[in-house]
Amino acid sequence: MYIYSKKKKLVACIYKFRKKINSRINLSPENELLQASIIKFDKKFNLNRHIHTKVLRKTIGTQEIWIVMGGKLKATFYETDKTKICSKILKKGDISILFRGGHKFETLEKNTIIYEIKNGPYIKDKDLKKF
Repeated sequence: MYIYSKKKKLVACIYKFRKKINSRINLSPENELLQASIIKFDKKFNLNRHIHTKVLRKTIGTQEIWIVMGGKLKATFYETDKTKICSKILKKGDISILFRGGHKFETLEKNTIIYEIKNGPYIKDKDLKKF
């Protein structure tokens, strides 16, 4: 599920975990900084050894991924002008990718655990603005 701003800009992507997928689902559009996919292997698979070449990338902004490993949380998404777009409940196995705009979350169960992934380097004093 993609979440868009009033100006039709992609703000976030939510993927609700389900066991039945065919093979690969690309969650991020190709032009976004963070690329995320879900891949199912029906049989034994061997990823051949490789390295990633040095490619100069210029990034502006921070994009962020949350993967809920246990528990439950409520994620709220905001326009770049800070007005609320929507809230979604995320449970174990769900993923949220924030591309732009604002966000917040609150845990709804004790011992909720998430993985948080974002592009870096992350500069805490400069990288976020509370509202």
